[in-house]
Amino acid sequence: MKIADCLILDALKPFNPEQKSWPEKARTLFFENLSFWEGDTDPDRNTLYVTTYELLMKSKAITLDDFFVICCGVPAEDLSCPVCCHMISLQEDVSVFSVYNTLNQLFQRLWKWDTKLNAALLSGSDAQTFIDLSEHLFVNPVVLLTDTLHVAAISKKIKVSHPDIQFMQDNKYLPEHMVQQITSKPYLETSESFHTIGFYYPPNYINCT
Repeated sequence: MKIADCLILDALKPFNPEQKSWPEKARTLFFENLSFWEGDTDPDRNTLYVTTYELLMKSKAITLDDFFVICCGVPAEDLSCPVCCHMISLQEDVSVFSVYNTLNQLFQRLWKWDTKLNAALLSGSDAQTFIDLSEHLFVNPVVLLTDTLHVAAISKKIKVSHPDIQFMQDNKYLPEHMVQQITSKPYLETSESFHTIGFYYPPNYINCT
């Protein structure tokens, strides 16, 4: 499974990271592996490396321009020091082991989730199974609709007091006023402009995907 850098950056927030030469936000990066960087490592672009400032400065990593590393223990005066590789720098009081453990837990959690999804797919499970397996990763409720606007699956454990969510959980179809909005011409014109799953469609007033 490829893990997006937005999840990695979110996991690193407690360490107050500073990004150096990191690709612009519009470009999503994906990593398949997590590893410690050692001086003689041959870099793999699909791997995110974790290392210390001292080791990074001694190795050939600083001359590589397509290499992604999280560097721990960077002195405050060197936080703005230019490097050739793509780097997330963390200050002196940050332990490389704490950072690696944090990211390893993230990778392991997502890999386990991916394995469960593949098993559900191979066994022909219904849509609700996929929502149940994924709900722990959601913040807002998720509703999956059929082309007849019936509820094929809905998150069950995310607590939301909105009456429309409760209505869909109880009845497995949408309230009439939501159907009217979704089938309106402006809504359909907007929805047809998208070709991938995403956070696009109203009604956003219920904070629902």
